Amino acid sequence: MRTLTAPRSRIACSGVVGPELSSDAQQVLDADEVTGWPPLAQRREFHSLDIRRLGQYGGIALFATGVVLPVIWPRLKERNLAARQGQQPSIEIIIPAYLEHSTIGVKILDCVHELEHYSGEAAITVVASDVQTASAANRAWPNVRVIDTARDGKATAINAAVKASRADVCIVTDANCKIRPNGWLSQTTEDLRSVDLVSCHKVELASQDRFFWLYERILKTRPTVSTANPTLAIVGEYLAFRRLNYRPISPNAICDDISIAIDFAERGLIPGVSRRIYSEEPAPAPADHWERRVRIAHGLISTALPQLPALFRSRLGRQFFAHKLWRVTVGNFGYWMWLILGSSRGSKLCVSMAATTVYATLRYSGQLRPDVRPSPLLAPIAMQTLPPRAMARIVASMLHDCPGPVPHRCPKNAVWRKVSR
Repeated sequence: MRTLTAPRSRIACSGVVGPELSSDAQQVLDADEVTGWPPLAQRREFHSLDIRRLGQYGGIALFATGVVLPVIWPRLKERNLAARQGQQPSIEIIIPAYLEHSTIGVKILDCVHELEHYSGEAAITVVASDVQTASAANRAWPNVRVIDTARDGKATAINAAVKASRADVCIVTDANCKIRPNGWLSQTTEDLRSVDLVSCHKVELASQDRFFWLYERILKTRPTVSTANPTLAIVGEYLAFRRLNYRPISPNAICDDISIAIDFAERGLIPGVSRRIYSEEPAPAPADHWERRVRIAHGLISTALPQLPALFRSRLGRQFFAHKLWRVTVGNFGYWMWLILGSSRGSKLCVSMAATTVYATLRYSGQLRPDVRPSPLLAPIAMQTLPPRAMARIVASMLHDCPGPVPHRCPKNAVWRKVSR
């Protein structure tokens, strides 16, 4: 057995005799020599590298989970509501519109064409928040009903139109999109036998988000005996519901579609997406598209996250967390953790991805080459900057006491800049 003894002195590099080390400290140094372990300071450096490596790989695992989780999440059981017998229900098409004077006429005529193929009673109502849009709507079709309102947000416009309606079914649709295919009114009544709130798939023509919308369509379309798939992940371009099932949403709702879907689910009603109906619209300019994307992320985080405990009490809510919320919270945090920790370790992949993320964001937001649409391959990377930007906007809204989406209520931090069309 070897006995560890401490020498009485240590010789410094300068040749000067230094103070004696304590017996315990010298035993640590001699133990390193015996075992072959690296010095203590070096071991601490290795330990730090191990933590960063673990964080780097853990981050990319969290991010990848957000892509895979919605695909493998257990599907909801089928639910078929009792079909209504007899004649077709009466329908009112509601079009909230602000600064849409150049598009509202085409939208109304497109809806009129659809009315001609519907056997039930139907009407069209435009909720116009500016004089030019109201005038254009009146000129487009003599039988259209126009409700003039102040600019108090889309949620207020929907609440006012549904309150004034007497139809069995209300359909809310945006002014700048077309609903396809032909016969979507009859298809809507069919879908309402399976779910209580019907939305649609979305198609943006020549969009940089085409891969994103393809991924969304795959998630929302699956084999089923029903004509609509239950989900909270709906889009606001097209919403149909029985009027008596609607409950007014908050005027300060940033994303009306999410607010309506969560309200329906809380009352045991099922939102869903039609397997056949889709909206079609031209892709906006990159800067306008970026603004809309930030607003959607803002609405998703500020509306859904506070209701997370309630969402987890239902399968539909848990599926929504796997589909949407994980991606903008845990998954996004994992992406940035992987990028930052990997770059700090000198990973060439992480450093190159950090540079690509900056470039993709500048292109996606229209700050770099705004006259040329970015490649669809850049969109999934640029979208990783949306949650941090939305969180910054939420904090700014809190600091400036900005409760809602209406710019004139919060001149220092307008949540939504409307683009005139």
